[in-house]
Amino acid sequence: MKSTIRTKLLPLAIAGLLASSPVLAQDTSSAISGRVLDANGQPVAGATVQIVHEPSGTTKVTTTDADGRYAAQGLRVGGPFDVTVSKDGVTKVEQSNVYLQLAQETPVNLTVSGGTQAKDAKDLTGVSVSANALAQTFSSDNKGISTNVSLAELNAQPTPGRSIQNIVRMDPRVVITDRARGEISANGQNSRYNNITVDSISANDPFGLNANGLPTLGTPISQDTIQEYNISTANYDVANRRGLGATVNAVTKSGTNDFHGSVYYVYQNDKMIGDNQTGAPYAGFARQWTGGATVGGPIIKDKLFFFASYEKSTQIGPGSP
Repeated sequence: MKSTIRTKLLPLAIAGLLASSPVLAQDTSSAISGRVLDANGQPVAGATVQIVHEPSGTTKVTTTDADGRYAAQGLRVGGPFDVTVSKDGVTKVEQSNVYLQLAQETPVNLTVSGGTQAKDAKDLTGVSVSANALAQTFSSDNKGISTNVSLAELNAQPTPGRSIQNIVRMDPRVVITDRARGEISANGQNSRYNNITVDSISANDPFGLNANGLPTLGTPISQDTIQEYNISTANYDVANRRGLGATVNAVTKSGTNDFHGSVYYVYQNDKMIGDNQTGAPYAGFARQWTGGATVGGPIIKDKLFFFASYEKSTQIGPGSP
């Protein structure tokens, strides 16, 4: 019997989120855009749009153009966000509980009435707020077909292997062709054609030694550190490489204004895994266990945060003496 130990440490991640400038890269963040109209359907130019990430208090401020349009990039993934429109110092309309997806631009269009001042759009008469979910799927900015897996979906998804393979199969165009080796096939392509990144940093196998396309036999980063996945297939963005199969991008969690963390332990042995399609028992390993912890919180409230993770995994399986 041979024992192998895999230890993963996510270095202290410090994200300085200043309201004046987006510091997150495009493929590790989200975006929001929309149009502000008055009660007569005319564009509201020069209105101030304030976008606040409620858990961290980080704020993005932009202004509507002559056509009443606004846009903000480099925002955190997830939410909830609070979007407030004001003109001449008077709050016109506010929309709360807005959630943003990784590498997606979420449209939030707002219609305001004359001089009404309010805190909650739902309490206003003559004020409407709309967010078209279909626009995220059918948009001229889309560069292929993609599936987003949010934190809530990650927490609800069974992941016996605690690996990317357990997540990417949520996309109907992706299949696991060899579970023991972790081989992923998208659109019928060879697993070598997949491109996997974590926070926009390549997590591909540089030598082509592993069938799963990763530099390690298991997942390169703890699942408990992932905020959201974006799984893109048939991606024709020229900025991407190795995109014939699936482009899998994971973005990690960040700290908020509240201290938070987790401690976890996972155990699995060969008796917990069923036989394969030919009826042969699983022989990948005899048993394995994984333990770890995460912690995050504020350094400077509303501006600077930290998030750290530590995970250790031991696997015992058959091998040469």
